[in-house]
Amino acid sequence: MAKNLSILQNFRPSLVVREPFPHFVIDGALPADVYDALDRQYPSPELIFANQSRHRPEKQMLSNRRYDISAGTVHSKPELDLGLWRDFVLYHSSQEFLDEVLDKLGDFVALRHDWLLPKLHAKAPGGKPRAGVRRHSDDAASCEVALDCQVGMNSPVKEPSAVKGLHLDTNIELFAGLFYVRDASDDTAGGDLQIYRWKSGTPSFYEKRNVRPEHAELAGVVPYAANRFALLLNDIDAIHGVSPRTVTVHPRRLVNIIAEVYPTVERLFDERPYREKTSVLGKLLARTGLAS
Repeated sequence: MAKNLSILQNFRPSLVVREPFPHFVIDGALPADVYDALDRQYPSPELIFANQSRHRPEKQMLSNRRYDISAGTVHSKPELDLGLWRDFVLYHSSQEFLDEVLDKLGDFVALRHDWLLPKLHAKAPGGKPRAGVRRHSDDAASCEVALDCQVGMNSPVKEPSAVKGLHLDTNIELFAGLFYVRDASDDTAGGDLQIYRWKSGTPSFYEKRNVRPEHAELAGVVPYAANRFALLLNDIDAIHGVSPRTVTVHPRRLVNIIAEVYPTVERLFDERPYREKTSVLGKLLARTGLAS
């Protein structure tokens, strides 16, 4: 069953797009019968909200807000009734999945982080990188990579809006995979993944890793569609966002599959030198040319 559940079973190197940063899209990611079973058993908005993995759980569901059930929650709550989704989450946060990632995506990772794989192997006893579950079993002594598989949604929309503007993911995240489980009755416009490139070629961030629209230009769009999987290799060029959705009662159903490397390295890249100077002193120094 694990083989049929793997989100990478239909990956081919020819799918990889290298610019503006490495990413790929798999249409028909899962066999039709497996996808149909997962579609039928998708957790309800109420169940997702009740088991949300937010650091500070919200008491009321807000409009067009991301909520999800993390792999750590699934591991720690064996009583949580998720049907086939439990097997899906357990596989995509397992050693078997990490082995599959390193076997199939090693060359993909090396496109931007060729130094990382040797570090993972060097730290691991016996040279085989070990998988941990993010925020559950992820101490540096027992793993090299922390995995998460978040079954979630962007909540129904009361006013047209985008759930997330242009941004870069955290610098400890190796990749972000988005598996779309669009409800057949969902005819809502928007909610597409947007791929951007730097206009000037030079990064510029505000408020940690957010990007102002004037600093980037649209390079591609991955429409929100059933049984579609998109994976983005994270680096300082990996700007992306989500297009606005119109008013709808439908949640935007998606699964986030990620790998983070904080058990092994402090960061994959350093975006701090490219952050805007937002303090009064910083702005003054920038205007006078004295900022370092």
